[in-house]
Amino acid sequence: LIVTDQQTRVQRANQAFTTILGHTEPQIKGQTTAMLRALSLEPGRLGQVWQELQQQGRWGGELNCTHLDGHEVPCMVTITATRGENGGADGYVGSFVDMSQHHRDQGEIKRLAYFDVLTGLPNRRMFLEELRSALARVSEVIGPTPPQIVPKKLCALRLWQGGMRRRGRPIWQWCALPAG
Repeated sequence: LIVTDQQTRVQRANQAFTTILGHTEPQIKGQTTAMLRALSLEPGRLGQVWQELQQQGRWGGELNCTHLDGHEVPCMVTITATRGENGGADGYVGSFVDMSQHHRDQGEIKRLAYFDVLTGLPNRRMFLEELRSALARVSEVIGPTPPQIVPKKLCALRLWQGGMRRRGRPIWQWCALPAG
């Protein structure tokens, strides 16, 4: 957790914050939270955060934060405005949860779902998703795709012969061929 004043200058930071982002309380005290902002922050994202904070008094979502050593740490962040006697925001409390392990786990799950464990080659599930995606892109350009545009035997043969290697060409170039 960190506690800031109205201008987002850090007043307090706990040990969990230090563990996640590397900044100790004496190092960050008095600094603005801008130093935590990652360079990869999408344009306009910060404006959305502040707008929601002003309207609802809280915001939550995933942001990349900058660790003391400079690398980016994906964090689930919740920011809550603290209210003063006049009802306006007089500070903020932010909580940070390190999402790094979650992201690594998601990558591993995706790898296991889409690639053969022994060969590392893309599997049938990936092929079918790529095929659906390619057909959707073709449909956007030429309209609804007639069933004969994907000869199943041709795709199956090329899938088997090529070991699902695309040979540098998009999958639709060898599967979305006119029947004939």
